[in-house]
Amino acid sequence: MVVATSVVMATVLTFALHQVFGQLAAQPYVLIIDASLFAIGLKVAFASNCHWPLWFCGFTLVSLATSIASLLFPTEIPALYVDLAGFWSIPTVASAAIGVILDSREVDRAQGER
Repeated sequence: MVVATSVVMATVLTFALHQVFGQLAAQPYVLIIDASLFAIGLKVAFASNCHWPLWFCGFTLVSLATSIASLLFPTEIPALYVDLAGFWSIPTVASAAIGVILDSREVDRAQGER
């Protein structure tokens, strides 16, 4: 639940920042959002015995690296970095959604066996 809420909040904040500042000017703020999402994912991954939080953290780390690269190399095709960050958000959200669904099924199956 924490990851889902965080992903929704990050999506809304990122969209709002892009609308207010533009895609490239919002990058420092998006970096903070990505770092926060990664930290939340790590906390969940360390507390969980499931694999999906690790996948979530891996995809979030790639998006975080993309944000850092866009700040370090602002003259290099800036729109490419924005597109890459958007691209990596798809498997990030998919890994969280699929993981939660599979975990829910496993919990239901375990409760049904009692």
